[in-house]
Amino acid sequence: MTKEDWAAKLILSSIPLRQLGVERMPIGFASGCLIDYHDKRLILTVSHATRNQGNWAIEVRAKNGIGTQTYQIGAMMFLETGNINTGAVKDVDFSYATVPNDIAPYYHELNPQGQITTSIPREIQTLDFEIKPDDSKKYGFSGTTMFSTDGWFLFTENRLVMDMTYQGMQDDLYKFKLPKKHPGHEYFRGTSGAPIMDNDGNVVALVCEGDVDEDIIFGVSIKQYKYSLDIEVENIRK
Repeated sequence: MTKEDWAAKLILSSIPLRQLGVERMPIGFASGCLIDYHDKRLILTVSHATRNQGNWAIEVRAKNGIGTQTYQIGAMMFLETGNINTGAVKDVDFSYATVPNDIAPYYHELNPQGQITTSIPREIQTLDFEIKPDDSKKYGFSGTTMFSTDGWFLFTENRLVMDMTYQGMQDDLYKFKLPKKHPGHEYFRGTSGAPIMDNDGNVVALVCEGDVDEDIIFGVSIKQYKYSLDIEVENIRK
């Protein structure tokens, strides 16, 4: 695909997640990936973004003069791993929830006055769990950050990162090298959980953290937690 097509897919693949507070106003934010898997639709993200297990929602769409429509998820499922020998337990940076099959969020293009001019359906992914990242491809992600509220309206700034290269694994995370100097964690705040996609359009991981000194973005492997998703959709052979 062309670089322009890839950029569009990256933007449309990222699903805005909002933690709703008093009067359903957003008090926290993250990104996610919607997938269709065995006749069910799931939202995937990372648990460090949703760890307080508050009232999370998908930002579905907005309308000029009306406000922002959300789908309320509530608390999301999360995972822990344990060591059978030591009894130690640690969190896994992966969380998910089943949502209705007709959930269809939109990406909005705005004019200089902040008015919506175009609404484009965001993409629902069908994952190939056998695809792993490799150094022959480029990788990217997108997400929204630095939001502010004004009445019922939610304003966000989009981040788009392309041309990352795969650097192997560190512990159980994929490492991707940024094409430029890491701009700092605040720049990417809100993109945690965004799908990391190769330049063929395959989602291989979710953004989880970064290393400013090494200009690295770490990604959680979705394939690693396929079994948990199989349990969620009842795809378990007896």
